Amino acid sequence: MVDLDVDNFYALMTLYAPDGSYITYASNHTVANIYNRIAPQTGTYTLVVQDGNGTRDKVTNYEIHFAKSTDANEHGKISGEGSYSETITLGDLDSFTFDGSTGDEITLVLREVNTTDIYPLMTLYKPDGTFFTNRSHNSEVGLFDLSLPLAGTYTIVIQDGTGARSQIGDYVLEYNLPTAAPDPQKPVASASSKPTLYKDEIIELDGSGSFDPDDAPDPLTFNWTLLSVPGDSLVTQADIVDATNAMARLQPDVYGEYQVELSVSDGLLSDSVVVFVQVTNRVPVADAGIDQNAKVNITVQLDGSNSSDADGDLLTYQWSVLSVPVSSDIVEVENSTSVNPSFLPDVAGDYVFALVVSDNESFSPSDTVIVQIAEANNAPQADLQVSGELLSGTSVILDGRASIDADNGPQALTYAWLILSVPTNSAVTTADLNGQNTNLASFTADIAGTYGVRLTVFDGELRHSVDASVLISDVVVNQPPVADAGNDQQQELSSIVEISAASSFDPDAGPLPLSFNWVFVSLPVGSSLSSASLTMDAQGNAQFLPDVAGAYTLAVTVSDGDLTDIDSVVVTVTENQLPVADAGEDQNIELGANIDLDGTDSFDPDNGPQLLSYSWQVLSRPATSTVDIVNSDSVLATFHPDVAGEYILELTVSDGQASDTDEMVVEVIAIVAPKMCDMDGNDFIDRLDIQEIMQRRNTPAMSGFDPADWNQNGLINILDARGCVLECDLARCGIKPE
Repeated sequence: MVDLDVDNFYALMTLYAPDGSYITYASNHTVANIYNRIAPQTGTYTLVVQDGNGTRDKVTNYEIHFAKSTDANEHGKISGEGSYSETITLGDLDSFTFDGSTGDEITLVLREVNTTDIYPLMTLYKPDGTFFTNRSHNSEVGLFDLSLPLAGTYTIVIQDGTGARSQIGDYVLEYNLPTAAPDPQKPVASASSKPTLYKDEIIELDGSGSFDPDDAPDPLTFNWTLLSVPGDSLVTQADIVDATNAMARLQPDVYGEYQVELSVSDGLLSDSVVVFVQVTNRVPVADAGIDQNAKVNITVQLDGSNSSDADGDLLTYQWSVLSVPVSSDIVEVENSTSVNPSFLPDVAGDYVFALVVSDNESFSPSDTVIVQIAEANNAPQADLQVSGELLSGTSVILDGRASIDADNGPQALTYAWLILSVPTNSAVTTADLNGQNTNLASFTADIAGTYGVRLTVFDGELRHSVDASVLISDVVVNQPPVADAGNDQQQELSSIVEISAASSFDPDAGPLPLSFNWVFVSLPVGSSLSSASLTMDAQGNAQFLPDVAGAYTLAVTVSDGDLTDIDSVVVTVTENQLPVADAGEDQNIELGANIDLDGTDSFDPDNGPQLLSYSWQVLSRPATSTVDIVNSDSVLATFHPDVAGEYILELTVSDGQASDTDEMVVEVIAIVAPKMCDMDGNDFIDRLDIQEIMQRRNTPAMSGFDPADWNQNGLINILDARGCVLECDLARCGIKPE
């Protein structure tokens, strides 16, 4: 019993047997102890704790230290050869265990670290719990070549051996014991699956991450158990495929949470883990169909048949009326829960309907359809255009593509062409028309004269016809050229603008080759250019250098020597924005490593006038470095420093007109090899390093490089400590600090 506040009261504890009879008591200042007491009875003992002075009026904080010879094992089981460092606190009882067989010889040495702190006391108990032997001394005690009388687990109890048990200090327990077989280790179950999936997906159960630390006594076995399923699920344990393999699978049948447990066993010990999988619903998609055109008092059918559900669930439908024309009495559709409801429009105008579908789990977003209702059918309007050379023996083009139907119904337009009349002696008839029932027809005029043609368009209910007279001549009539100034452009200031009328043409290629003349029609405010600033060639190409930002309108006149045509183009000129270079963050690396240079975060705000180009260079480097950048003209480059020190790299990006730079600093650090005997890694060998090597004596060296293994024989011992004393950076470091 320990008075934690030290001398606040007189520690007194009394021990009673299971039958209530008095056994013994102990009292003292600070620490009172009942030591090496054999239990006289089997059962529950009672310990009464109190202040032991005469008035019983002192108060304090206290703690009880207890060790039972068959159960105590505070610091674990030890075996083989080694040492253990620990600290005795006030009234402390430290305990260890080890396994041995009858006749085994053991050695135990208990040594305090500082020779005036504690009086080491070591007590050894047999496997049956009875006292075996003990040793105590001022600073070091030992049991040497002690023969064990029984087979089983022995218990060691270590404490301060003064009468008051009130001293504290550090100690080392050194041992040479029988080597014990390792305790069986429990396997570890590890299971995973996608936490969320859909009903048509398979639950893939993965237990391959499970393992057995000691791979004994048998190979791992697996067992997947279905713990729970959603309430309306019909899935059972029998539905798990490969339930005794590391990888298993399960097909869910309804939405909700599925719980599956994985148990693994090594033939002796087992472990388990539970996997939770949530099967969720995908929201269905409503499709109210395409917009329609219809007429008043004719039933209109809506179509939601293209609605869908990715999970394959059955859909239910709900149609609603969003808006109707003023004065309409329509408030709902007939059979509003069917896929194809209908309504009877009562007035002309736009009717808007919404469709929402459900898969009994979720409702879809609504989709709308507009039905345009006309008061009465409007007749279509035929439009007939004639083109061609209009010479005998050539093709005459009849064009009805400009015909329209204002109300687009009730059916798509159809076309019919007729030859109404021909010149005397002409053999052309309607049968000679090509594309007679399309919007673009043609025929070949066999002689000069006037031909009469008719186009009739029909919307399924009403017709409209238009006639035209086509005059065919034997004399070649010059047709005007067609000017094409090209598409409007956008360019940057200070870039040459190129325009072209090369796509212009002359239908009859005469009487002369085409000629071109470009002029400015309008200029931005502040521009000093004129049409004389244009550079032109005979093929219709021209160019100029804009002097201010803004819109430049140019026109080209195309002539065939007799007739002309004019077309214009607009060139919008903007000021170039500077590109931005980004060489990346500064870096610190070890010598020997590569640096990947990445300029992909560089950008050009206006993406012009050209694509960005890249150039990397070394601005500064350590004096002896000769390294260069690989792929220095690419956005991604490589740099391999050859000496330690600071490198400054620069990236330059250009858009063909303007450029920008950015620098990156690379600090290259030389790799310092670890130093023999330098235990704390401070590149300095002193007494602290020697002490740490001494504490590790009689232990194997670490794999790879171990700075404590001075003679490199794989074992840390006194020879290593002595050798490292010779390596000290200060004189006498093996004796005292400096």
